[in-house]
Amino acid sequence: MRKSVAKLSPAFPSHSDIEHLLKLSKAKLNEGYDYVICLLDMDRLNHVPAEMHKYQSFKKKKDNQAIEFIEINPCTEFWFLLHFLPSLQMKHYETYEDLIPELRKYMPGYEKTKRYFIKTRLYNYLTEHGSLENARKNGATLSKMAAENPQDRIAYSQVSRVFDILEELGRQSL
Repeated sequence: MRKSVAKLSPAFPSHSDIEHLLKLSKAKLNEGYDYVICLLDMDRLNHVPAEMHKYQSFKKKKDNQAIEFIEINPCTEFWFLLHFLPSLQMKHYETYEDLIPELRKYMPGYEKTKRYFIKTRLYNYLTEHGSLENARKNGATLSKMAAENPQDRIAYSQVSRVFDILEELGRQSL
């Protein structure tokens, strides 16, 4: 029996608009990838109704099973922040700019650049100085609460879902 091999290929898109992310995701599928996971900062969609409409339309389609969007509200940096918070906190951050001062308490000099991610060895920094377990647990709880009560507009992260997907794909390849 031949084992399946998983290949992770992180990409840093040049644009964050939903149209560009959809094109990039579909291009990856056309290149032969079986599954695409795309982190989606919701602050942009929450402020650009046309993009939110495109995203909502995409989510309703049944033929897009191989593309999984993982939402983070307001932005990916909230997922980073969850590594450092000692307990569950329900707070609303409207934008990236609202959240960054809080994140820099734990990651001084943080900047949203590929250079910074490589220089700090981002994953190692988060797991050595923070708690991946807390981030996953609190992220999942906040995501569930946000889905149940969207009017509360709390910050949330679905990134814990990425780990669930990877674990499931790993079990399928055994």
